Amino acid sequence: MIGVGLGVPFKSPESPLETIKLGAQYTYYNIQALLSLPAQMLRGTVNSEQSRLVGLKGIYDILQQTVSRDVAAATTPTTTSPDPVNRPVRTLDLIASLSISLGLFNLFPFPALDGGRIIFVLPELIFRKRVSPKLENMVHAAGMLFLLALMLYINVMDFVRPVSITIP
Repeated sequence: MIGVGLGVPFKSPESPLETIKLGAQYTYYNIQALLSLPAQMLRGTVNSEQSRLVGLKGIYDILQQTVSRDVAAATTPTTTSPDPVNRPVRTLDLIASLSISLGLFNLFPFPALDGGRIIFVLPELIFRKRVSPKLENMVHAAGMLFLLALMLYINVMDFVRPVSITIP
């Protein structure tokens, strides 16, 4: 749906401890799938439409599709089936995937993200000397400008070339 096919079977937890275990397992599989996505793109095992970046409009379009599928699944009599395709959980799955993706992306070692800040803190921890705040601010400002330009480009492309993925 957003370049990641997890294939994690839906299982109703029997206890709160099992809920935490299943949540951690789902998060692990999602992170593993996100990290392997660039390699899959290079090998050509994922098509370009499934692996493209989407902005606010693209996320809205995909969310609208998942909500309509969930409503249809909830109103059909096959909702008691253990098959995850017939259960109304696509919207929660998408929201969880977006949250995990955002958290993982924020840890990338790129200026203006938390991972970029960690890169600037590492020399301070190792050498006990802080990187010049002026240099750090300039690097983070350049990173922020790049991220804003990328965000603008991705959002414009959502209108130029709308998302054409069909949720199974």
